[in-house]
Amino acid sequence: MYYRVGKKLEPLGAPLPDGGAHPLLALMSPEELRREGPGLGFAERTIQECGNIRLSKIESLYGYLFGTLRIPLKNKNAWKHEALAFYIKKGLLVILDEKGIIQKRLAALATLKNWDRASFEQMIYDILNDLIRDDLSVLEGLESRITLLEENVLNDALADFNRKLTLLRRELLYLHSYYEELVGIGEELQENEAAVFEPKRLKLFKLFTERAARLSSNAQTLREYSMQVREVYQAQVDIQQNRVMKVLAVVTTLFSPLALIVGWYGMNFTGMPELRWPMGYPMVIMLSIAVVVACLIFFRRKKFF
Repeated sequence: MYYRVGKKLEPLGAPLPDGGAHPLLALMSPEELRREGPGLGFAERTIQECGNIRLSKIESLYGYLFGTLRIPLKNKNAWKHEALAFYIKKGLLVILDEKGIIQKRLAALATLKNWDRASFEQMIYDILNDLIRDDLSVLEGLESRITLLEENVLNDALADFNRKLTLLRRELLYLHSYYEELVGIGEELQENEAAVFEPKRLKLFKLFTERAARLSSNAQTLREYSMQVREVYQAQVDIQQNRVMKVLAVVTTLFSPLALIVGWYGMNFTGMPELRWPMGYPMVIMLSIAVVVACLIFFRRKKFF
């Protein structure tokens, strides 16, 4: 379906009418693209690639641009993605709308951004900018989760830390890669190799590129922050291990004199008068208790515990 872009999307009956002063927008299903794509000059390779979108990219071809988008979408506790393909010719934007979900969003944008007065370049800029309009708040949410993990670590709440941090780092890597791909798209649009844009309006794509680059930088900063939190976690684990080793060392030291006493009197030499002394057994018990108490006092003064 073709639309003339104005304050609203105006459906057009003809396949490719003269758009006049207004840019044209086409939302096509895969079947429509396979049927009409060759007539619009789109290469068969690009039409086939629309069925297997793996990343966000754009490439300049003869007289048009072909691009794909793999848009991250947060669904409860998991990330999904929405795949999208598009073609840009002079004055015409073709979007593969397989599920028919983008039309409402574009209609809302047309009203919100007043596309009645917008140029073709402004329309494309608004669509691209809409992809990342809420991403700063998404990154802030991820930062809050990392900060909470750090607080839990400092409070010795280390349960399930590795799984949570690994999940966070995976999300950040996913978003960082996505933003880097958007930066590449923005830079390619600025090059205007297919000559589909007015040179004086290319600065719009520079603005989009800079915004995507800032988001990419923020995502990278959060990845580095997560590594610092991992180091804090490792330090806390080491501290806990040192505490355990200190306790074991104290216990071992406490019982070493007792082991010596037991070994000494366990030899049962006949020349040991204590063995025949009626108070020998109680005396050894008292000696053992005295040794333990003396060791505890010594360790306490040395602040071993």
